[in-house]
Amino acid sequence: MAENVASAISAAGCGNLLFCSSVDVYGRPPSENPLTEDSPLNPAGYYGHAKLVSEYILQRQLGGVIPVAILRLPGVCALDDGDNSAPGTIFNAIRRGESVQLSGGGRHRRTYLHVDDLAALSEVICRERWFGTMNLGGPDRCSLFELATTFREFLGSASAIVKGEPNGTEFDIEVAGDKLRGAFPNLRFRSMREHLQNARCRSE
Repeated sequence: MAENVASAISAAGCGNLLFCSSVDVYGRPPSENPLTEDSPLNPAGYYGHAKLVSEYILQRQLGGVIPVAILRLPGVCALDDGDNSAPGTIFNAIRRGESVQLSGGGRHRRTYLHVDDLAALSEVICRERWFGTMNLGGPDRCSLFELATTFREFLGSASAIVKGEPNGTEFDIEVAGDKLRGAFPNLRFRSMREHLQNARCRSE
């Protein structure tokens, strides 16, 4: 697919390319936290391998023709009815008044990115024709338990947050974000609580 996309873009004469890759190229779990662009690459599974190979193909075939921006995304969430990300699933369960069970007590820490922030950054990258490889992450680097607690407090919910037993899938994925802040110092990603408040204002 990446080879076909590269050929089509070359033929169409596009101005630049923004490719959404994944922090899965560093492995699950990654060998270090927080992740930087220099962290060891160790993709696990077909998804991580496919993303990393696609990066190489697109940069090799298009890098000398147009600006190619490779964005390595952590978990992306929207916090709406159709959001099936981990934060979205937790948020919607609490909104419905249901209990939430977090494996391993929800102690593993993650960096999540709100889709509105991804859209804002994408617009700037396309306008400025930025190129390179960058890890993305919002300002919240917290545990799933802390995230669930934030949602419950914001919604004024009495939903129980149950600290379940570990199931072997718990590990940290945190993104440093230094390169992002250095490249776009005037672009501020909002916290999860700010996104919640913004969504509430739009609905009122």
